[in-house]
Amino acid sequence: MKITLCLCFVSLVFLAGCGTPSTGPVSQGQNTIQADGITPKLSPSTTPTLSNLEKINSIVEPSIHQPVVISAAEELTASGWAVDQSAQSEASGVEIVIDGKAYRAKTGIERMDVANYLKVPAYSRAGFSFSAPADAFGRGKHQLSLRVIAKDGKSYFETPAVAINVE
Repeated sequence: MKITLCLCFVSLVFLAGCGTPSTGPVSQGQNTIQADGITPKLSPSTTPTLSNLEKINSIVEPSIHQPVVISAAEELTASGWAVDQSAQSEASGVEIVIDGKAYRAKTGIERMDVANYLKVPAYSRAGFSFSAPADAFGRGKHQLSLRVIAKDGKSYFETPAVAINVE
């Protein structure tokens, strides 16, 4: 399987304005989702990691197909992989950040393709996935990024945002 590494995710990026977002519940439609991320308590890092947000819903490579349009009646799903390159291991966690609020993604998903391609066996469980009702974020324009938590759990690197539109 060919793995596409987006240089924008590998390049050194410092995101100004990554303040501490609120962690209260989001309820715009009939669904509610609690922002349960831990990264508001961690330090942002300028040390890049390797990651790839491969899909948002059915859109492959969403960073080059923006904005990603999602029906409010659907689940918002995101999947891909992330590693802590400096520690040569899988990341200790991945969070999906939507409009500044962090939500924990399921991590530890097997990704032998990543381990084989990058030639690092420790990356074999670098996959992540996330799912939440799209209407919980409200109709309109949103920004989605990843926060890749370092293996030591003390800091995170945030990727550039992808524009999404819930209709």
